[in-house]
Amino acid sequence: MITGIVNEEFEPIISISLYDSECNVYAQDAIVDTGFNGWLSLSPDLISQLNLKWKRREEVELFLVMAGVQVGDGAIIAAKSVVVRDVLPYTIVGGNPAKCIRQRFDDETIQALLKVGWWNWNIEKITRNLKQIVAADIEALINCK
Repeated sequence: MITGIVNEEFEPIISISLYDSECNVYAQDAIVDTGFNGWLSLSPDLISQLNLKWKRREEVELFLVMAGVQVGDGAIIAAKSVVVRDVLPYTIVGGNPAKCIRQRFDDETIQALLKVGWWNWNIEKITRNLKQIVAADIEALINCK
């Protein structure tokens, strides 16, 4: 789940940590651009420091999650949806108001993924086990060290 604040200009702000190719960490508060492209707005200094390239996406479809609503890990929200109720982990929702379309996996797989919680691992463990993560092999993920 991503959490953040809304500042006095009504801009949604989240704190993120970015890692460069040498695993140096850069902490940054980022503005979520809800008006035009749906991407994070980083400071030009940080973009330069990390040697990032600017990318522009045309016609990005956005969605809206109302205040106080919790979106579970692994959930997918369809474009142009308005989410007014909590979304369970690994559930696909869509519409206005958003309704459950289906679960991404069976209950047993969802519980195993939540127990593993690889997205909460430190960057070293993620890097070490990237092959198992992208293979979507639950047993291999459970046994990662």
